[in-house]
Amino acid sequence: MAKNSISHYNHLFNTLRTKGPSTPFLLFWGDEDYLKRVAIQRIDKFLDAKRISFFGNDTTIEEIAEVASNQGLFSPKRVIVIYEFEKLKQKDEIFKMRPSPGTYIILIISSSYDKKKTKDLLKKYKNLKHLTVYEFSTLDFNGFKVWVKSRLKKNNKEADDKTFNALIKRLPQNLTLADIELRKLFLYMGEDHFLDMHHLEVLSYESWSSLQGILLDIMGYEKFNLSKIAKSMSDKRSNQLIYEIEAHFARIIDANLNTFFSDRYRSSWRISPYKRHKMLHTTKDAAKVLSRLLKIEYATKTSLRNEQIIKNYILLSLLP
Repeated sequence: MAKNSISHYNHLFNTLRTKGPSTPFLLFWGDEDYLKRVAIQRIDKFLDAKRISFFGNDTTIEEIAEVASNQGLFSPKRVIVIYEFEKLKQKDEIFKMRPSPGTYIILIISSSYDKKKTKDLLKKYKNLKHLTVYEFSTLDFNGFKVWVKSRLKKNNKEADDKTFNALIKRLPQNLTLADIELRKLFLYMGEDHFLDMHHLEVLSYESWSSLQGILLDIMGYEKFNLSKIAKSMSDKRSNQLIYEIEAHFARIIDANLNTFFSDRYRSSWRISPYKRHKMLHTTKDAAKVLSRLLKIEYATKTSLRNEQIIKNYILLSLLP
């Protein structure tokens, strides 16, 4: 997949924010989930609309059609987002719908979906007149650096050229993963304004593994499933464990902030707001656990070397 410049995305997002979608159906695909999220937010701003989310694996055409065609007396503008479109049964039927005026349907193909099957879907639907297809490929390297600089500025942080270049080398060039790493960094920096080399010690990007699946499956009920987590930790190194669990709690925080992950998690948990007596980690709890994990991670890079002790600390950090 060819990489795109930041000017390409700036133009796209500005068009969506000022002019809105040109067709009632939009299909988003590509590796960059972060950029898909930004595009949805720009459409939200243009329409000042209510967003309704579905997931292909656990919804039906009938449920979507009921929302899309609702023309009540005071029918509001709506943005209907269907995540994991590739899992939706009767995909062809969705394009036969006639959404009410002011309703737009955004279909999201998962970035993890098989590339060949993705191309087959695109080939099948891309020529529909009432559908616009948007590809969200990875930013080119210069664009990625500009994006990182913008994140530093937004969080009131500065870095000299040497430290900035070191930061760039430590970040995964995927905006979703890099965003998690940067939020870790800003949390670790606290009130420090100038980024220093020692701050970078908190960064620890690793590839995701099966632990992510376990954490998602038991989402919000960790205190009843610590044995499952402990078992999944046994064959993994501590630096990978820390990263994956930090990413997990970052998503819990995201869920409360109405960012990209929130719709998926609220759908899976079936909670809005949190069920205080059943869910262990509220947003406040998640921030505390994330802070604990950052301290453990820093210790592993300065004084703590025993893998079993580190894993025990990780488990303890999950408790209230």
